[in-house]
Amino acid sequence: DTSAAKVFTMALRHAGFQVTVVENGAAAISHIAHEFPNLMVLELMLPDMNGLDLLRHLRKQAGNEKTRAVVCSGSTGGFQMHQAIEAGAQLFLGKPVSVEELLKASAKVLNLETMLITPQE
Repeated sequence: DTSAAKVFTMALRHAGFQVTVVENGAAAISHIAHEFPNLMVLELMLPDMNGLDLLRHLRKQAGNEKTRAVVCSGSTGGFQMHQAIEAGAQLFLGKPVSVEELLKASAKVLNLETMLITPQE
């Protein structure tokens, strides 16, 4: 969802994160081949692949052990959450996800003590 990605990008940047946005699984795989992110926020339903397949691919790549993953999805059943955690996500957030929820989740999975900047409402 490009509009949600824009809002989340602005909020994460405002909180001090460096953010790279990719629009599909293939672009994510290409980006990850060059640079492992500290945190990956992803949806399960991508335009070109399943987000779980992307996460599993990431987990198979050597050198990405420190990459954390937060899955944000409208598929909020326990089965989807269980699958995301088994695939390597540290946290699952059911949509709709607020900016505050995403910032707290990002800080939590990255083991940050506190967010440097609180987003403005």
